[in-house]
Amino acid sequence: MEVQHPFHSQHLLLAQAMDGHEFTSCAACAFSINGIKIGCNECDFQLHVSCANPNKCALKRNSHEHNMYYFVDDDTRRSFECDNCHEECLADEAFYRCVECDFNLHLKCIPITSVVTVTKKHLHPLTLIESVNEDNPLIQYLMDSNDKLDDLMDYYCDDCETSGNPKHHAYCCKECIYIAHVECIM
Repeated sequence: MEVQHPFHSQHLLLAQAMDGHEFTSCAACAFSINGIKIGCNECDFQLHVSCANPNKCALKRNSHEHNMYYFVDDDTRRSFECDNCHEECLADEAFYRCVECDFNLHLKCIPITSVVTVTKKHLHPLTLIESVNEDNPLIQYLMDSNDKLDDLMDYYCDDCETSGNPKHHAYCCKECIYIAHVECIM
């Protein structure tokens, strides 16, 4: 089955089994790919199945022509340099990456507000948190109130109703049980 993917819109991508001797790395995260790849037969563009996830939320900013996608450096093999401050994205540091043109920005280099007061789908202010983990008092409250978080700390975005990665930044409501991807709020 061929699919059109926003990371590589010029050609269709195809799921392909890797043979045991083939070595290739993912264009999105730079880790080596084993097993099944999503790849282009016309050029050397390959993705992990997980990096090709169509539910990956895009951040669209006026300062860049393509969509940008959230990564945490420990999810990647190689280091990436921020194209704004020209510093390396350090371990566990969040950044947005344009896979199409290898453009990277630290989260701190993108003007993202720490509190959002007006959204289309929620009445209360939303606070930016670094991760959805049980050490965060707000998340502990949500866990005690349950049903938005499971025991593995996966969460579901109340805005787009898809799962979220607990290692990623998110917006949370301090008044009720509401969690959302940064990209859905921005």
